[in-house]
Amino acid sequence: GALPSEPVFLPHRKGFAFLLNTGDGVRLFRSSFGSSSFDPYLDSHLRVHFAKHPGTGKWHVFYVQGEREQQMGRILMTAPVDPDTGALLTSPVKLLQGIGRLETIGNFSVGDGGVLVWGHTSAALPIWNIKWVDREGNLLAKIAENRNIVSMALSPDETKIAVQLQEPDTHIWIFDAKNGAGKRISNLPTMEVCPIWAHDSKSIYYLSLPSNSRELRRHYLDSPSPQEALWQESGSNHSQANVVLVGVAGDERHVLVWTKNGKLNRLDLTSPAPRKLEPLEILESISARLSLSPDARLISSTELVSSCIS
Repeated sequence: GALPSEPVFLPHRKGFAFLLNTGDGVRLFRSSFGSSSFDPYLDSHLRVHFAKHPGTGKWHVFYVQGEREQQMGRILMTAPVDPDTGALLTSPVKLLQGIGRLETIGNFSVGDGGVLVWGHTSAALPIWNIKWVDREGNLLAKIAENRNIVSMALSPDETKIAVQLQEPDTHIWIFDAKNGAGKRISNLPTMEVCPIWAHDSKSIYYLSLPSNSRELRRHYLDSPSPQEALWQESGSNHSQANVVLVGVAGDERHVLVWTKNGKLNRLDLTSPAPRKLEPLEILESISARLSLSPDARLISSTELVSSCIS
């Protein structure tokens, strides 16, 4: 059967939304835990996001509506939802038009406080521009203007953006979200990929890819010794596709890492160095596109072997 993809937990973790190609195109569906059935959800072919409204505290769904191949026809929509079922509580409203995409992922993200970051261009194009605006649409800052942006991550406190740039080497920069000032996180002559913020926004985790090895490092923003090496593996192909930093547990005692053999691994940060990756026997083979629940206790992913979401 068709492979489901891009699973995302509903706010209260009682179900999830996911994409499925039914033969008439890719569409968004939802299901609840313990159920073998699923129902059509929203008119979208891209992954959704859920976030709380900063004023009302209500959960909202954010999704892209419109034709897959027509960029200017792709519209970012939102509506309040039931956090248990994901059901829309009111009619959705239009936020933005011309949202870019990368395969089944829309070029937008929503912070915990409801702040949006988005890209109008396709991710396949070499140049992106990030703009920081207030809720009335007034421009506050231009970030990484006319740079080759591969990916970005908004800090939980919504004051900084970690950006993976490729110029031509791939490095991670930290930008101030209000004034656009930025700098590289290190002077290491290696590729830096997969930035993920710590929950207190005071540091980021990322992968460093020297020749024939790979390293997991932590960068502290306000420290005289900002770099901390957490894990290293030698003799590995340094391609980014071979390893992906997935997420950080809520208590930051563990980091989750996906490896090319289709395994999800856990790294215990409380153990002494040299640390080892511990394979999690969750599924036989899973996709690198994982979704962590807000408390980082549950994982949803596409299983590559049995074509199901677990």
